[in-house]
Amino acid sequence: MTDRYDSLSPRDLIVTLRSLPRRFDHVHAAATRTEDLVALIDVPGQDGSSLSSLVHDAAQTMAVLKASISGVITSNTPTVSAHVLEASDRLESDGAPMTVKKAVASLSDDAQALADQLDGVSADDWARNADITGGGSIQTVALVQELVRAMIDLLRSAERQVEWMQGQQ
Repeated sequence: MTDRYDSLSPRDLIVTLRSLPRRFDHVHAAATRTEDLVALIDVPGQDGSSLSSLVHDAAQTMAVLKASISGVITSNTPTVSAHVLEASDRLESDGAPMTVKKAVASLSDDAQALADQLDGVSADDWARNADITGGGSIQTVALVQELVRAMIDLLRSAERQVEWMQGQQ
């Protein structure tokens, strides 16, 4: 899939990662302004997802892809599991649910730590190839682009869910 994320430079990717905590904090703040909104956090909206599930998925996506990216840039023979490249495969349904506040905090910590780690990565490491289980390969930059793509998609879904919640009042 070719899209605008495929052309993001390493610097743009790091800036985007650093912006995620603020952007998800804004979603959390908007969803907790009133008790009526708080009551809707676990209610599925028009797309069938609740705000809590969207933010939990974002935190889990960040954690899974952060671990893969860190492995690629620190391993002598990097390998990426094919399941982390597919949104439907990288989420574990049996994980303990987190509150929106805890999920945003987890996501924020992981995004900041990854951005800090990537800040020190050389141009060669951004172009480094990792083998994908089951066949193929992926460069570090493409893996980070996938993370940013997934996070922005989940952020936009969360923002739409907050708008839906506000319309229910």
